[in-house]
Amino acid sequence: MRQVMSATALILVVASFSYAQTAPPAKPDALAAAASRIVAVTVYQASALVAREVAVPAGAGTVELVVPALPPSIIPTSLYAEGGVGAQVLTTRYRSRPLAQTSADDVRKLETQLKELKKSEAILTRQVETANSNLRFMDKLEGFTGATLQQLTEKGMLSAEAVTKLSQFVMETRGLKSTELVSLTQQIQAGREQQEYLGREIQQLSGSSDKTSREAIVVVDKADAAAGKVTLYYLVSAAAWRPQYKVHATAGEKQVEVEYLAAIHQQTGEDWTGVKLVLSTAMPMFNAAPPELAAMEVQPVAGPKTAAGLPGQPNAPQGKVWSNVNVDGNELNAPAEGVASQLRLRNDAQQFAQSGRKAEADRAYNTAAALQQADEIMQVEDSREARMQPAAREGQSVTFHVDRKMSIPWRDDEQTIEVARVPLEADFFYKAVPVLTRHVYRLANLTNNSKLMILPGEATMYVGTDFVGRASMPLVAVGQSFTAGFGVDPQIQVKRDLVAKARTIQGGNQVQKFDYRITLANYKSEAARVELGDRMPYAEGEAVTITLLSSAPQLSKDETYVRDQQPKGLLRWDLTLEPNTSGTKATSVTYQYKMEYAKDSSIGNIFNR
Repeated sequence: MRQVMSATALILVVASFSYAQTAPPAKPDALAAAASRIVAVTVYQASALVAREVAVPAGAGTVELVVPALPPSIIPTSLYAEGGVGAQVLTTRYRSRPLAQTSADDVRKLETQLKELKKSEAILTRQVETANSNLRFMDKLEGFTGATLQQLTEKGMLSAEAVTKLSQFVMETRGLKSTELVSLTQQIQAGREQQEYLGREIQQLSGSSDKTSREAIVVVDKADAAAGKVTLYYLVSAAAWRPQYKVHATAGEKQVEVEYLAAIHQQTGEDWTGVKLVLSTAMPMFNAAPPELAAMEVQPVAGPKTAAGLPGQPNAPQGKVWSNVNVDGNELNAPAEGVASQLRLRNDAQQFAQSGRKAEADRAYNTAAALQQADEIMQVEDSREARMQPAAREGQSVTFHVDRKMSIPWRDDEQTIEVARVPLEADFFYKAVPVLTRHVYRLANLTNNSKLMILPGEATMYVGTDFVGRASMPLVAVGQSFTAGFGVDPQIQVKRDLVAKARTIQGGNQVQKFDYRITLANYKSEAARVELGDRMPYAEGEAVTITLLSSAPQLSKDETYVRDQQPKGLLRWDLTLEPNTSGTKATSVTYQYKMEYAKDSSIGNIFNR
């Protein structure tokens, strides 16, 4: 026990010496640095909001607190503070000042202190080993005591006083040794934290080119004489996160487990140790108010006419109209196919808003909207494809609260943490598209019945413990359904054959007929539900007529398929394959279609739509 106390005293002395040596030389009128620690961090997708708890010393009245060593990635304009019980924050300001050049002697002193701490840790580690050995000896003594008591009882020689003394000795000694072990472990942990601190100080003093001290000055009015706390908040750049997922399916079970992960980029210049972590997709501080709507002026353009007979810009694409768009005095020439420009401008607007440049953000938002409206107003023809182009997606504002405290040091590589695990009910089926691939894929229809929104991100897919591939998770709202893939299942096989092809002339037209057979084999010991897909040609207008003549079995009756896909020549069958059906027992699907067009023409252009 004497050795334990001496080691503890050594750590305290070294820690005090470390603080005295590492603190910057104070000016005569300089204030002492206030003790502080980071307690919470909200990570956004391009920055982070840090909450730092600052200790307020005892005593009533006005006190000025200096919070030193703020990170180089801080955004000074974001600094603010909130008071605690009995402490009101009057002002908060930021200042930076150059640090005096450090000498090699300072680094050597820190290295000497680090060595002393490592020696202390080695002593404490040996004491932990001794304490564990003593506890193991007490276990043996307890076993010996039990066996001895049993023998004395059998011989009628049991002494109650001896038993009581021996039991009391075992219990008291075990309690002392356990307490000693806990104390030693805590001292080792404290020493390691001090070593990490000294290591960072040595690295900063010897290798960093940043010789600037960044500080927050917080003026607090205390009505209560007791010591208190205030919370300092600031935004830092060089921090970001993106969602990742692991999706686990278990064979034979109708449930899928989704593991929410977050890949965190933390290069802020300060460690986040034991903090309450929040992940958010919102834009911090600068998205509280919407952009201001500016007037849009449109003027006609003099120039040659387009193929549709409307005025247009020289060298404009055929069938397209160019327009002059004037947004708040900013005139530009906008082609109708400017969707890429809209996306770029909206992204720029978000960046401007995040950095506090509201006027530039408003201008970019209005210009992007003007380009979109120019497309709507000045299109020569009703362009369905142009209307279907997505505008820049600003995304949902989603927040995830991690239910345990996290430690995330600053370093170059990404760090992945687990946010949550949620089970989702799964409806498994298989999908085969033999015209594209002979593989049959295992899929599941899932419903997000959790309380968390699923954000777009990369996912790794597993069946049991087997990795089956990677996928992209879509944006899934709470309660929304989606489909996830779980790789290829070799136990179901598919084959597609062109059985017959014929060409005839009927009047002024030529007619081509095609017969196909698709065979599906199920080598599994249970039935398999399969969605089978294929296609026949599809043509707009009356120049080519394509007709499905027969299908066995009938096509799917799914309402969405019948409405959206069947008119475009896409074929779908919903099948149930009986177990162990292959060879002559395999399931067969046949269909026939004809294609009719003028006999003096030919099919020359084929497009994927």
